[in-house]
Amino acid sequence: GKGVLVYDIVKRKMKHFPLTDKGLPSNARSITKSRDGTFWHGSRDHGIGHFDHKGINLGKYNKENGLSPSNFIMQVLELANGDIIGLGASQVIKYNKYKDKFESVKPADTYLAAFIGQVCESQSNQFLVINYSDFNSLYRLDLINENKYTLKPIFLEGIDTKDEFAQVFALANDQYILGINSSDVALM
Repeated sequence: GKGVLVYDIVKRKMKHFPLTDKGLPSNARSITKSRDGTFWHGSRDHGIGHFDHKGINLGKYNKENGLSPSNFIMQVLELANGDIIGLGASQVIKYNKYKDKFESVKPADTYLAAFIGQVCESQSNQFLVINYSDFNSLYRLDLINENKYTLKPIFLEGIDTKDEFAQVFALANDQYILGINSSDVALM
């Protein structure tokens, strides 16, 4: 709930970027650096925002200012085409550069039982998603066009049904590391 800390290698000090919104600090859950050098952050309570390498706020997008349909963003990613997306709970949002706002990307089917937590990109416009509603299911999320996505379960052999997935990380050649119970890992 205190924003972001950045370590300065030269000064050997931490610099604090509070990322406050109306006096309230942002609870940063995810940070990614886009190709243009901008740092995007998703928060659990204040939506999504971005800042430069000096900590200067470049914009905040949340429900209160009407620039994002969601305040709960667990992950922020940059797509291969440069688009920024945010994911959290059952929301997927995408940055519209022309309107300078985030817009909802809706599920192609009405059934969506996943609480999107951890995410990694598997291929262009395809992602592996850990379902935080039960912590033991993995989904494939496909962005099928500008405003629709599909979410399909992935069934893994050899995984105990009591295992809780914590993290998913992409390696080369369609291989992934899946963090289980915060202490074990599986290569898939």
